Amino acid sequence: MYGTSVPYAKKSLVDSGCISCKEPSEVDYQNYWDQQDEDEVTEMCADLYEVAGKCEQDLSGYMPYRNNMGCGFISSLKNPSLLAKSANAANMPAKVFAGIFAVTTVALAALSAYLWKKSRRQDVSLTGGNTLA
Repeated sequence: MYGTSVPYAKKSLVDSGCISCKEPSEVDYQNYWDQQDEDEVTEMCADLYEVAGKCEQDLSGYMPYRNNMGCGFISSLKNPSLLAKSANAANMPAKVFAGIFAVTTVALAALSAYLWKKSRRQDVSLTGGNTLA
């Protein structure tokens, strides 16, 4: 590369460190929009928790709205064969259409080769190359 180095070739662009979800205690610009409430969790972390997949079926205590939508996915992580089966089932239509495409492509190639040879056979000169004057 003509003696120049590529940026981030030796160091990652993405930081792998953790950030704190605890709100800062001082009231400054970092906490400007979320200083009225009493919680100690940043708004970003609270939003991430809300949309995260959860399995709250075995939690004790009163919870009026339990989120159990992630239970199937979490249990499939414990058993990798279930995850592989669901991935294979999801890819089945793509495999079927790829097979149909391959078979029809080969069939059309064979048909066009046959028709090309047939057209070459019909183009026989009966005069033997001599022209009549």
